[in-house]
Amino acid sequence: MRYHGEIIIRVVLLPHGVHGVLREDPEGNANIYINQRDSYEERRKTVAHELRHYHLGHIGSGKPVQQIEKEAEP
Repeated sequence: MRYHGEIIIRVVLLPHGVHGVLREDPEGNANIYINQRDSYEERRKTVAHELRHYHLGHIGSGKPVQQIEKEAEP
């Protein structure tokens, strides 16, 4: 794994239909943004999904979205 920072989970207002996003900040931390509109159970699933992206090295991979989403399926 190439990241050396923290994993930070942030509950924020995202557009309808967007459950979560994974982004790296300038300090090298992985930030998982989850939609505050979602239920607790949906948030749990989203965090698990975004963590799979993190562990698979998808941040900045340049792979097509369809491919990384398929790779991150449970």
